[in-house]
Amino acid sequence: MGSSATVSSKGQLVIPAELRRKYGLKPGSRVVFTDKKGELVLQPAKGAAILSMYGIAKGSRLLEIEREDKLFEKVREERLARESGAMNRKRRRR
Repeated sequence: MGSSATVSSKGQLVIPAELRRKYGLKPGSRVVFTDKKGELVLQPAKGAAILSMYGIAKGSRLLEIEREDKLFEKVREERLARESGAMNRKRRRR
């Protein structure tokens, strides 16, 4: 399936470095845990999810998080476009 991690006695777990790089997770990045049909899903937090947690952070921090989220999406889209282009080139070579 993928990578695995062990939950510590404090309830902490380490996201594997490969996945942190892939999804642009850095110290302080926010993530959202969701229970979907018996599966625990971890996703980078998006603007709407962060705004739903209003009150956890001060308003100025929310704007900073929103900017980080937009930058993350831009980087993710660029990466996906590069990967898509590389896959298309490989297919043409076959």
